[in-house]
Amino acid sequence: MPALIETISPGRGRAGELQTINGSGFGSYGSNAVRVDDGTGIVLVPGSDVTTLDDGTITFVIPAGLVRDRHIVVEVTNNEDDTAATWWFYSQLTLVELETNRLPGKKPGARESTAQSAVATPDEDPGIQEAKDWNRLATKLEMTQYDLLTALGDVAARGATGMRRVPAGADGQRYFRDGLANGGEWKTLVPETLWWGGQILAANVGVEMALVPHHDGGYPAQLFLGPVTDARELASTVSGQLILLNLHVTEDSTGTNTFINRVRILVNDVEAFDSDDLPTNEQPFLNEVDGWSFAPYLSLAVGDNLQVLVTKNNAVQTLNVIARVVIA
Repeated sequence: MPALIETISPGRGRAGELQTINGSGFGSYGSNAVRVDDGTGIVLVPGSDVTTLDDGTITFVIPAGLVRDRHIVVEVTNNEDDTAATWWFYSQLTLVELETNRLPGKKPGARESTAQSAVATPDEDPGIQEAKDWNRLATKLEMTQYDLLTALGDVAARGATGMRRVPAGADGQRYFRDGLANGGEWKTLVPETLWWGGQILAANVGVEMALVPHHDGGYPAQLFLGPVTDARELASTVSGQLILLNLHVTEDSTGTNTFINRVRILVNDVEAFDSDDLPTNEQPFLNEVDGWSFAPYLSLAVGDNLQVLVTKNNAVQTLNVIARVVIA
């Protein structure tokens, strides 16, 4: 039986998306070649992007670099009997291109034709112009649907090429932009925790101190007048929000009424949080053995450098301070 294509679905798409060829007379797995022609030359789809499901169904991934906004000839060759068949799919514009191409005056004709023609460049054939216009409008509607039904921050995000669907099995995951060319990806949220510590000597009263990056427990004895821009910084390795700040204080010498009365966070050497800006009942007053937590919700990017600065109220005691920041 010679190769025969009956339909290609969904019949339109962009580079990297899947098309399904339905028909009959196809060869066994690995015996079919798929080629596409956008009018500028024939391109062989790599074998790794072609899957033969049975003798009537083949899937292929649209290769990059095809001319957009036109019908593309698709040829399937059964290498077992050397028969071939052709059909067409529509190469969609990207959404960025559509945003600058309002397609004035293009409406679907009375006949929503399928893309069938014997000529080598079917989209230039007036007999199927309605089909081209219809596919243009269908692509345009995809963008309009996004603009009308979703809002900034919605999970139905889109990249520069098309809408980003929520994948199956994404429960408990979150959408990360992360500067990816395809607009982002869904992945499991893994919070990052950063630690600082320091010993604030009794004599340091009213002087802001920069805590030391702290990984191994204990209370580092180094003392740094803050803010500083060297080894007192820790860099965020994820993008997200600083959702939690914890401070814990213990005494290191006898005395009373000594506490931490101010906490600041610097991001890239610029103040991003100051406890003095909080209402009085929310400000930290960390006595000799005490803890304090706050959720500042600061937006951070990968590589942002953070410092934690604290101030002590009097000269009676030496205090040990541990700070923890959670980014998610």
